[in-house]
Amino acid sequence: VWAVLIPHRYPDRQNHGGASLWTAFSVVATPKFTWLTGISDVDLGLSFFLLGGLDFFLDWVLKRGSGTAILAALMIGGALTVKTQALAVAGVMLLAAALVTIREKRNARQFALAALVTLIVGGPWYLKSYLLTGNPVYPFAYEVFGGKLWSYEQAHAYEAHQLAFGYGAMPPEAELQHVPAWRKRFVGPREPYKWLIGPILLTVRPWEFAVDRSRVHQTLLIHWIGPLYLPLILLLLFWDRPRAVSIILWLFLPLWVWWFYSMQYARYLLPSLILLAPVAGYSLSRLLARRGIVATATGTIAGLWALFALLPLYLSFAMAWPAISGQTTWDQYLTRVLDVYEPSEYISTYLADDAIIATYGEPRGYYFQRAVIWADPGHSLLFPYATMQNAEDLMAAYHRLGITHVLVNRLHVGGPAEKKSQPLELVHEATEAGLLRAVASFTYHPRYVHQYLLLRVSDAAPAEADP
Repeated sequence: VWAVLIPHRYPDRQNHGGASLWTAFSVVATPKFTWLTGISDVDLGLSFFLLGGLDFFLDWVLKRGSGTAILAALMIGGALTVKTQALAVAGVMLLAAALVTIREKRNARQFALAALVTLIVGGPWYLKSYLLTGNPVYPFAYEVFGGKLWSYEQAHAYEAHQLAFGYGAMPPEAELQHVPAWRKRFVGPREPYKWLIGPILLTVRPWEFAVDRSRVHQTLLIHWIGPLYLPLILLLLFWDRPRAVSIILWLFLPLWVWWFYSMQYARYLLPSLILLAPVAGYSLSRLLARRGIVATATGTIAGLWALFALLPLYLSFAMAWPAISGQTTWDQYLTRVLDVYEPSEYISTYLADDAIIATYGEPRGYYFQRAVIWADPGHSLLFPYATMQNAEDLMAAYHRLGITHVLVNRLHVGGPAEKKSQPLELVHEATEAGLLRAVASFTYHPRYVHQYLLLRVSDAAPAEADP
């Protein structure tokens, strides 16, 4: 809705109606956007607040609306409550507002009040993080702030994982050990010339910016930004354009640099990229207004792209149709399409309200409706695996944290008996010694007889019922 409203800030009334329509098209025809509508990541919530902030910011700049400065601040503050990534956008917006205030001799009190509102709305979440961990942006910037249950080694491994995204490979670790920290930001996928060709690579080789680079077809269907943004934005370099369009482009430029030099993961770019949807819509509306072969070619390309971009939505709807039409139940549908659904329902139904579940290979604990700790090594120091010698040490950690149950997703980490990692070896040892007791198993993936195993800590409170 916000994206559709933004073109009304354009003074070019001949095109603004079409720009609104094609802005909506640009958003919906972004595969990454449509994929996010069906999962529980928070990026769409972040995108909502950022687009709202952009809309009110443009009103403040173009129409000098005093009240909209505060509304923009409320929206950017809201974005800060969703995700730390919003700090970059908030910084760019505040800097842009400061420049406008100085150049156009606006009321400095209005800017200061808007900045204060942004801090009041978004700041408490970073204060909470500081009070709980000692780091307002935990677990980032460990070298600056430190942070509880985290270490230099983990921060270094996390950073290495982030820097590996993008086109090209990072130098070997042995070589990087002799490279200054600042220089690491300019090697591998972040070599300076790739900053310029990055938009091309993101368009034609999107799998380089996904978690699994080998899944090319999956990336094209659900992790791609699509082929439209780049050419539509490049065309604007050769056209006269409304001031609002120029402002959006200038706002996006530092956000692109931030994304390029931090973590080149396509999903993390989407909230900033969606800011360009009104620009893409404006460019499409101008092409279609030219009529003749240009309009015909543009409409044909857009129509063909829509068929491809909306294919995942169509497939999802087709899969859900039996449940929508009442031919099957929603429980049966969700059991078929979501591997973690069945163990989540079991945990939510049969485990005590005060149960605490440690998970291995399964971070989606928000489905459980119970307290959950992601127990895989590398995510925190809650479990001191490096000092654990036997199953008794593991059980001591479970007891210290009040853990009553353990859930293992064998698809991602293997089963306890497979001993693919030290924690799973300890879980297997504890199971053999009777310290962990199997409660239930759940089958989803054909690769395993039982993909999920639910275990109970032997001296913890039992489940409320064993069906």
